[in-house]
Amino acid sequence: MKFASAKFPDWDKESIVFAGGGEPLLKQNELIIVANALGKNGEGYNLRLNTCGLFAPGIVKQLKSVGISHVSIALNGHDADSYHKIMNPNNELGFADVILFMTECIEQGLFVEASCINRNDIIDLAKVRNVAENLGVTFRLRKYFP
Repeated sequence: MKFASAKFPDWDKESIVFAGGGEPLLKQNELIIVANALGKNGEGYNLRLNTCGLFAPGIVKQLKSVGISHVSIALNGHDADSYHKIMNPNNELGFADVILFMTECIEQGLFVEASCINRNDIIDLAKVRNVAENLGVTFRLRKYFP
């Protein structure tokens, strides 16, 4: 993969965010290459990642090494059952793995935000907020888009 070195315009922005219509870490190798290049050419921008956090241990150290400093992780449930109702992961990973991912991010010194969709018809939002606060991370409620 080639990545063109570019001078960033004088944007009135502070961060470059890896997010979008899918999970950015499904393209982990490409994300690492781009983040590494941005870290070298990003002129002080924070590199942020929005993720579901359903990844095996070990990736966090690599993310930090290429300049990712902020991570927003989808914490859509307060326990395994409530999490599964919303996320319905198609692999063996689940709520405990998201908590482990968050803990690794904290241990690596990343700024961590737990986010949850506003589905109080399915999720006890107060309990989710409590999980985030007990981990020592910020909590953000996101609008649900069906």
